[in-house]
Amino acid sequence: MNFLINFNIAQWRAWAPGLESVDDWQAWSRQPVILPTNDAAPDVSFLPAMQRRRL
Repeated sequence: MNFLINFNIAQWRAWAPGLESVDDWQAWSRQPVILPTNDAAPDVSFLPAMQRRRL
């Protein structure tokens, strides 16, 4: 049996220090560089605690 799964991505989100907008991500994708490391973290307070831990 072969199954075919189709899906569409309606919206995407990503986070990295210094890349805040879609334009930032598109510019980075054209000329990717290693981003500086730091202890910054996205605000995920809108997620339930259990989901935050799993993500």
